[in-house]
Formats: sequence, C-alpha cells, structure tokens
Amino acid sequence: MCSSSGSYSILKTLRLKNPKLVLLESCSNVGHLKIVHAHMLRSHLFFDLFAASRLVAFCVHSPSLLPYAIKVVSQIQGPNLFIYNALIRGCSTTQNPEHSFHYYIKALRFGLLPDNITHPFLVKACAQLESSPMGMQVHGHIIKHGFEHDCYVQNSLVHMYATVGDINAARNIFRRMLRFDIVSWTCMITGYHRCGDVESARELFDRMPERNLVTWSTMISGYARNNRFDKAVELFEALQAEGVLANETVMVGVISSCAHLGALAKGEKAHEYVVRNGLSLNMILGTAVVDMYARCGDVEKAVKVFEQLHEKDVLCWTALIGGLAMHGYAEKALWYFSEMLKTRMAPRDITFTAVLAACSHGGMVEREEKEGALHRHSEKLAIAYGIMKIRAPTPIRIVKNLRVCEDCHTATKLISRVFEVELIVRDRNRFHHFKEGTCSCLDYW
Repeated sequence: MCSSSGSYSILKTLRLKNPKLVLLESCSNVGHLKIVHAHMLRSHLFFDLFAASRLVAFCVHSPSLLPYAIKVVSQIQGPNLFIYNALIRGCSTTQNPEHSFHYYIKALRFGLLPDNITHPFLVKACAQLESSPMGMQVHGHIIKHGFEHDCYVQNSLVHMYATVGDINAARNIFRRMLRFDIVSWTCMITGYHRCGDVESARELFDRMPERNLVTWSTMISGYARNNRFDKAVELFEALQAEGVLANETVMVGVISSCAHLGALAKGEKAHEYVVRNGLSLNMILGTAVVDMYARCGDVEKAVKVFEQLHEKDVLCWTALIGGLAMHGYAEKALWYFSEMLKTRMAPRDITFTAVLAACSHGGMVEREEKEGALHRHSEKLAIAYGIMKIRAPTPIRIVKNLRVCEDCHTATKLISRVFEVELIVRDRNRFHHFKEGTCSCLDYW
C-alpha cells in the first residue's frame, strides 16, 4: 500500500501531466472511467506510459473492472513492469487466479525482470488455487531473482505454504526471516491454526512484541475453528482487559463459541457488547447471534433477533428453523420454512435436515435409528424439494415404490395443512391425496 507521501507524489505527477487525470481518483463507476479514458485518447495523454499505467492500476482494484483493464493494456505499446504487476495482482484475487501466470510469463518474454511486488501476488494466486507444486515453482523463481530475503515476499510464502498445508515449509521460512512485522507473525499463527496446532499458535501470539486487531481476530477465530471454544471466550475477555475494541469478525468467533458451550450468560454479554459498541449486525454476525440464543435455550430471543435483521441468507433462516425444531416448536419451524420459500431462497441440505428435525421433534415422525432410514422415507425430502420448486395451486406429485409408513403419512398430512398445498403420493398399493390436513384414504391403507 502506498504511503501518504507516495500518494501525494503520484497525484502531483498526474496534475503536471494533465489536471483531468486526477478525476481517476474519484471515478465511481465504469461510465466515469470511460469518460476519463476517452479524454486521455483524445488528448493523446493515453500514450504517456505513466498516465496509462495509472488508468490500469485504478481498474484492477475492482474485479468487475479487470476485463476493462485488460482491454486498456492491449492498446498500450510496450507495457512496463508496473502495468504487468497490476494485471498479476488483479488476476490473483479472481475466480481464475491462474491467469496471473499468463501475464508473468508475458512480462518475462518481453525481457521485464520481476521485482518484490511481482512475486507476492503470484504466491497469492498459488494460495488461492491451493496448489503446492505451483507454489514451489514460484518459490524457485523468487530465489532465482534474489528476493528470498524480502520481508514482503517471505510473508506471502509463509501464508501460501500454510494455506496448502505444508506447515513445515512455512515454519522454516518464518524461522529464517531477518525482520518480522505484524503480518509475519499473523501469517504463521494462521498457519498453525489451519493445521490444528493451537498451542504453537498461542505460543507465537504470546511472544509477539505488538498485536493489532487482525492478530486478535485470527487467534480467537482459530480457537473457535479448532473447537477450543472456552479458549476463544477467555481470549476475548483478555482483549477487553487490554482495551482493544473488537470488530464483527471477532464477535462471530466469540458468539459462536458461546453457542457451542451453551453459555447463555456469556453469549448475552457478547451480544450486549455488539450493541453497546455500535457494531453492525450483518448477516454473518446476526446468524451467529440467532444460533447462539437458540442453542443456549432462549428461543424467544433468537426469534426476536432474527426478526430485527435487515438481511437474511439461507444459513440465517436455517439457524432459526433448526433452533425452533430443537425446542419442539415444529409448526413454527415449518411456518418459517414456508416463509423462507416465499422469498425464493433455495434451501440447502442442512435446511431440509432442520425441517425433518422439526417433524421428528414435534412428534410427527418417529426418530429413526437404523441406517438407511432416510432412504426409506425419501418422500419427505421429495416433498421439501417440491415445495421449493412448485407453486400452488399446482399439486406436488410423488411416486414411491414402497408402502407409505404411518409416520410419513402423518407428517404429509400436517405439511399439506401448514403449507396449504395439495400432495399426491403414489405408493406400492394406491394413491394418497393429501389436502388441508387430511388424506383421501381416511387413514386406512
């Protein structure tokens, strides 16, 4: 990231080239960008390599503008290393990070030697791909070009090796580093958490000469991911004692840990902390709070928080449905499932599992303990899928080559009433028409 003096120097150079180039800094959409680009072409300023490079650099900061940046580069005669670095950086964070290597190879073919900015983004692309072989090849190029002792490059290598699961390689690079910064320590701590070595992660954390919020977040989230929920909550208390203000990411780890511990009092305090400090109850944090209250036994608060959320995704709906099911509120769980489907949101497997749990806990379906029970009672999944895909008044038709069991028959009657849908099920013996809570067989089959 450029320093403030570096940013001022760039802006000053832009003003000297052409005052209108400063407009790049305030572009808010593609339309504005095209206006500036057109001005540069008309005034021939685009053919100044520095000015063109600033246009490319601006584009790659947004993944949606990367294709535009590539078109711009195709119009530049003799792109310099700055431009290729910009493209490598832009590609490294996309869904196709391997495209970074295309521009790296192209730069080498044009005789441009990489610098300490080039390699970290190539390494980042390897981490995105989770490809150890490609990472090792890039590491070889780093040594070949003499950047193996650059702190920025070393940090990226530690992160990459940790990401691909080679913790020994990450540790070896970390131990050979001549200079450490907060990023160095945090990358290694992240690596230890990824391989489940929370003790080594904590040892490094305690040795750090200084910490920032990212490091605290990494440590707390790492504890939570490795099922050391008590340690996550304990470390959050230490964070507060040191006067550090937590962010939403930290609080997700803390509140999720309280949920797994069933620690309602600590979970309530964590929720109060979020409200008191004005943190945003976004979808991820909101889901964690809903799940916490449901798991800790206060389903009324779970519903209250859910209703207050401005945005909800399928995981949020599932957390509430599963929580209601856990507490035996079967009909309410099914009602929320119905409301979710009305939003056109597609349920996931865990959503169907929560709905089935609602039927089970509500006494609609006996809990099966035999392996393969779900296969034998597959009409419940078929019904859930049908409710998602077929809109009333069109009936949902299901064909089953086994006799409908009593539990499924009872559940299907209830579903037809709750969801106000007609279900036609053909089993081995006959057709069953379920509507408004009753079946055409009058419960004799």
